[in-house]
Amino acid sequence: MYALAVNRTIRQYPNDPNAFRNGTLIHSNVIGSFNGYSGTVKMNNNGTREPTINIIGLDGSGNQKVFYIIERKDNSTSSIIPTFQDEKVVWANRGGIRPLSHPVCDFDGSACPPSFFEANLAYVIGAIILIFAFLIILCLVIYYSIR
Repeated sequence: MYALAVNRTIRQYPNDPNAFRNGTLIHSNVIGSFNGYSGTVKMNNNGTREPTINIIGLDGSGNQKVFYIIERKDNSTSSIIPTFQDEKVVWANRGGIRPLSHPVCDFDGSACPPSFFEANLAYVIGAIILIFAFLIILCLVIYYSIR
């Protein structure tokens, strides 16, 4: 960035051999933007970079694709720019369906509905006891009727 600012300063003042030594002139030429490796680099009037964040995911073919661009305007505002038309593109690897923001069974599984056995445990135990009692009584009746 410094080299770009110095080049701009020298182009503005081609006849001044000391222009590249003037920090005020160089600082005034820092403001602007250029294309860097990670995308557009924007410098504000303080000489600090305004970050641009790319949210990258995999498309349906497994290739990297930028889905969102987050640009920071100043210290308090940002803009989120989607780079797609249909949200199904983002969730292509999940069949185009967005996952739930809150799982059905909660994050620890505590909100899952109980199974039939858990919900009716008392009835199941009671039924088993009645069946065994009926079988025992049936066996005793058969035993005493034969005897």
